[in-house]
Amino acid sequence: MDVDDFTIDELQLISDLDSRQFGFINLEDCPNNWIRDVIQRAIAALQNIIILAHNNNINENISPNSPTNKVKQEIPERNEMLLSWHNDCGECTLGTKEEKPNFRDDEKYHDNKETIVQPETYCKLGHLHLLVEEYYEALSAYQKYFKKKRKASYDLAFLYGLGIVYFHFNEFRWSIKSLQLLLYLNPNFPCANEAHLRLGFMHKVLGDFKSAIKHYQLSTVSHRPSI
Repeated sequence: MDVDDFTIDELQLISDLDSRQFGFINLEDCPNNWIRDVIQRAIAALQNIIILAHNNNINENISPNSPTNKVKQEIPERNEMLLSWHNDCGECTLGTKEEKPNFRDDEKYHDNKETIVQPETYCKLGHLHLLVEEYYEALSAYQKYFKKKRKASYDLAFLYGLGIVYFHFNEFRWSIKSLQLLLYLNPNFPCANEAHLRLGFMHKVLGDFKSAIKHYQLSTVSHRPSI
């Protein structure tokens, strides 16, 4: 399956979809079955692109006597995925009120080798997996994007999607860091209310009731910029 298998309208839909649509499109409704079908086909197409790119890269670099190498998509074990954001992708630190919360963006935390697949491909794959609630696959794709894209921590849709995935796995401290950075970078993010609502819930569970009340209150406020 490749790009030629999609109509112009379907390609436009795929281009527009990201984590911001999570929770707003009920893919279980019959009228939205076609959207789910497009998303699943797009996931398959992107996976094929990644596999072909890796296979081509291997074929160009292996010696004639080397055994045939096949690229297999692997979904890390849950614990590995949940820990690799910290251990492999860089430490996420939050500053004081006056400081900018930020993910470590040092070169050592990123894959500086020439990539054979555009980092944005992994980010889009993460969004699509998220929309069909394939959380393990979404986390794996998001982590690959972060490792390959130096400025990934400024990608708002990525931060929101990552925060939702960690929220799903009850990894509240990591979810809080992602969503707080998102809201620091853009308080008027289209899904700011949803982010505040999740932050309020997580702070409550962690026993920080003052922060919980603050975010619950902010979740009731319109965060759209005034004209």
